[in-house]
Amino acid sequence: TPLLPGVEVKTLRKDIAAGTQTTLWRVQPGARVPGHLHSREEECLIVEGSIVHDGVEYVAGDFLFAYPGERHKVFESPRGALFLIRGELMPDATVLAKLPR
Repeated sequence: TPLLPGVEVKTLRKDIAAGTQTTLWRVQPGARVPGHLHSREEECLIVEGSIVHDGVEYVAGDFLFAYPGERHKVFESPRGALFLIRGELMPDATVLAKLPR
């Protein structure tokens, strides 16, 4: 399902009671995801390609963890990426589209 320009997300599992979900993200080359705040912990595994966050490039096999209350800066994927995220329930695309890029 398209979420943002160049970003598609497939929900693999959703736990409404716990407020969490597991999703698979496909990010096209050059696409960006706006900065955002986490209300719950988030785990991210890069499956293929790479993403750049806060000046650091993460590649296939890298694992990222965000604590509750942590703010992600904008991240982008100059070459495209596929990654798996387990974290809080996502807002819909209209909420993300209003965030600063």
